[in-house]
Amino acid sequence: FLAVAIICLMAIGVILGINGAKSETGSSLNLNNEIENNLQIAMDKSYTLSGTNAQMAETWNEAVKYSRDKGGVNVNVTLNANWTAQSNSEYTTSFGEGVGFGKGRVYVPTGTTITLDLNGKTINRNLSSAIAYGNVMVNQGNLNIIDSSSSKIGTIKGGYLSGDSTDTNGISGGGIFNYGKLTLSSGNISENIAFNSGGGVHNNGTFIMNGGKISKNQTIGIERSSNGGGVTNAGIFILYDGEISENYCIYTGGGLFTDAIFEMYGGKITNNSAGDHGGGLRVSTTQAFFAGGIITGNKARRHAGLVLYGAIMKISAGLQIYGNYITDEPSQQSDFDIQMQTNVIQIVGKLADKGKTTRIGLGGPWFNNVMTTDYSTYNSGVDPSRYFFSNFSNGKIGLNESGEVIITEGTPSVSKLTWSWSGAGTGSTTESNAVVPYTGSSYRISVSSGTIKNSDGSNNVSVSAPGTYAFYVDGDYLNPTFMFTIEGGIITPPTKGNNTITYNGSSFTYDLTNFGFDSEKMFIYNNVETEPGIYYATVGPKTGYKWADGTKTILQYEFVIEHIKVEVPTAGNNVLVYNGSQMEYSLTIDDSIVEIADNQVKDIGKYTAKLKLKDTNHYRWKDGSTEDKEYPFEIIHPGVVLKDNSNFDYIYKDSNNLRQRYKDNKIIHKVSESETTSNYVIGNIAPKTTIKQFVGEIRKECGYIKIYNGNTMLYDGTTETEASESVYVATGYRLELYKNSNGTELLDTVYLSVLGDVVANGVIDTADVTFISRIVNEEIKLETLSIEQQLAAMVDNKGKVTSTDGKILLNVIGGNTEVDDYFENVAQEDKYQILVLNNTNGKTYRQNMNLTTLNVYDNAIIGNIAPQTKASEFKTKLASQLGVDISTIAVYKANRAIANDYDYIGTGYYINYNGNTADKIYLSVLGDLTGDGIVNTMDVTYLNRIISGNVKLNTNDIKDKLIMLSAIIQNKGNLTTADSETLLNYIGGNADMTKYF
Repeated sequence: FLAVAIICLMAIGVILGINGAKSETGSSLNLNNEIENNLQIAMDKSYTLSGTNAQMAETWNEAVKYSRDKGGVNVNVTLNANWTAQSNSEYTTSFGEGVGFGKGRVYVPTGTTITLDLNGKTINRNLSSAIAYGNVMVNQGNLNIIDSSSSKIGTIKGGYLSGDSTDTNGISGGGIFNYGKLTLSSGNISENIAFNSGGGVHNNGTFIMNGGKISKNQTIGIERSSNGGGVTNAGIFILYDGEISENYCIYTGGGLFTDAIFEMYGGKITNNSAGDHGGGLRVSTTQAFFAGGIITGNKARRHAGLVLYGAIMKISAGLQIYGNYITDEPSQQSDFDIQMQTNVIQIVGKLADKGKTTRIGLGGPWFNNVMTTDYSTYNSGVDPSRYFFSNFSNGKIGLNESGEVIITEGTPSVSKLTWSWSGAGTGSTTESNAVVPYTGSSYRISVSSGTIKNSDGSNNVSVSAPGTYAFYVDGDYLNPTFMFTIEGGIITPPTKGNNTITYNGSSFTYDLTNFGFDSEKMFIYNNVETEPGIYYATVGPKTGYKWADGTKTILQYEFVIEHIKVEVPTAGNNVLVYNGSQMEYSLTIDDSIVEIADNQVKDIGKYTAKLKLKDTNHYRWKDGSTEDKEYPFEIIHPGVVLKDNSNFDYIYKDSNNLRQRYKDNKIIHKVSESETTSNYVIGNIAPKTTIKQFVGEIRKECGYIKIYNGNTMLYDGTTETEASESVYVATGYRLELYKNSNGTELLDTVYLSVLGDVVANGVIDTADVTFISRIVNEEIKLETLSIEQQLAAMVDNKGKVTSTDGKILLNVIGGNTEVDDYFENVAQEDKYQILVLNNTNGKTYRQNMNLTTLNVYDNAIIGNIAPQTKASEFKTKLASQLGVDISTIAVYKANRAIANDYDYIGTGYYINYNGNTADKIYLSVLGDLTGDGIVNTMDVTYLNRIISGNVKLNTNDIKDKLIMLSAIIQNKGNLTTADSETLLNYIGGNADMTKYF
């Protein structure tokens, strides 16, 4: 049956595959004949818990976070001191807070792998009364519990759960609530109490027990429904070794309750008790398989050992169930060992095979009912009393006509054999098994009566090698079978073998046969997987064997099924030219593996196409990632395209004779130029811009550029370095765009306009000032000039070319201002606003802020008031703007006299708002420096005296601040003669002051 068992173990490995992260490990002996520490369990990093409770909690959080952030790598955590939960107002006691804790409990979250070495120490929840969420630990990840100390007494204890939680893991699993993957190799889960189920462990995930103890736990809740004093299994529980002992449940399943997948290959379920039935274990599942182990010494009011409820019990060689007993009703003698109701035991192999033999006490159903299926298939010709005995005082084991086991009425044997051994050691027993140490010498088996036979039918009774041996004696005895285990055989762990394969859709078995694995002495599980991932196969010594360091620690061997790696396509042409139709950014891809999204668009703009793996479970990009790969691309407008960060822009003259920028009006060249002339113009070009600087602002993707001054070609290079650094671009220059460098296919023609450069020499000088004067004097009609010249002359850009434009250029020539300041159009605000002075980099600006009833304050200044605004007009507009009653607004002159409705508002006037006479809100009329509400030559004279420095204003004084705000007309950072010229033009009827708000 061993071959069948190994196949079962490999199948279990498929179920129990453990995700983790790669770390280089192997297994070998060092010169001291000990297993190297780093080989015992494949792990990525180690932490030690010591110090105060807070320090231990901090370290635990670090370990959990490291494993989670690294994709679930195996992290080793060793206890170097007892870890006791501290008093807590919310959870009574708590181990800490953070990613590694939950509601006072130690927490192993999803996506982590932790190997917890108890190291002889105790983790104690420290509860003396029941609370909700009183578990010691909750595992949602992959938790391996070991104890590397020589004492092996490390303990998880002190959990105490009440029944007042709506969350199952708050009332179940006093020691550990597991809904991840839990492995117990050594150490104890002891002295925990649950209300509902699983005093020691409640398993909703996968639980592998290969050593250690689950003992002295209790489930004390409801007399007719609580279960599992030691373990409640609602997931997958595989018992290879270890003890489930001395646990208690108030109702059923003193040691173990299972209604899910349960398999037992070894270990002991002993000395547990239940208040009603199933002192050892209750099995309520159709998936219970037994191929070894001992169930003995358990007690209950009825059905003491093992109770089958609706379950089919499958067994092969090695299971021993005997010596269980009833507490309150000893007359129910049929219930000592197995209570079967109407169930049968399904035999799935020889009941004595390869050193293992079977001894089971049967009770119920009554006489002559069939107790087994397939006994005759695997054990034909063998007296069933060799493996079974009756719990009835008047029952005997027999076979029916089909060769299946039944209990018949009769006088059973009461004779017990004494099994003895001598040689390497001596001893005797009337039990069905014994364990002795390995010495290297032979043991000779003898019996008090009859002839001993080996499990293979021979008469060989001398054994010396480690392992388990089965013997039997023909005859009517209570204990005709005997398992003799020589424990202590030293074995060398396998090396790691070939542990990497690329996913191919088929199941992969991590096979260590050629690397030192011996199936006679070791077991392996978790070594069969199909899907990509990093896994840990588990190898341990079989009964009778141990590693060279004296332990039976489970070893973990990492193996990897790699994803299929996909090359990341190189980027294609990421600049497309708008054509009015839907356009597609394309890549060369295998569309069976990847798909492209967001790559079909119509409008001009910047986009990001995304390349997605269709199946991230099996495929990865070559760099190991699964994230979508992003491919930026852009649809640009046809023709000459300027760089995004360029100060240049396409410009045009609108119907109101204002210079406008495409960007401000969301116009796109050669796509939506409804208001432009027949000539396309690039403007916002400063004087003394070289051809090289200009060419550097043009996107090379749009094509090949040629620049002309009339018929003279100034630039026909294909690279920026070929452009001149000594020739300035000038108003009227022509730029031609070609599809290719040979200049055969013309795509676009654009003209250049340098602001202020009206005479078209690329600089600003007195010739430009003279030219503008001739326009102002109508010697030259503006409309007769080219559109690029007209735009160059519209410096002030207030609707017409005036002498102010010439003054601006004179100030540019004199270094008092910069023509760049006039590129932008100032948004005109047709409402009153609060004004403040803003000093930046040595320049002074008039800054506007919205005016509301909430932001007026004492000494605030209201501006955007036009000259010759009557008080009645001001109050009406202000009341409407603020949404207040006009009667609440009173206007006062600078001399504190109240203004009548027909008085002009003058700079320095103020208002009281809402009857508050303590707060004054001052008024500033743009251009009115003298405070009479009108603009005349007196204001011009005053302004010129300020510009010349003959008048010094102290802007900390409210009066001077008001004058300064009224004087800053152009608002370009400095007061210049252009400001006074603007006032003169206003006086002459050639300027509108409201356009400067």
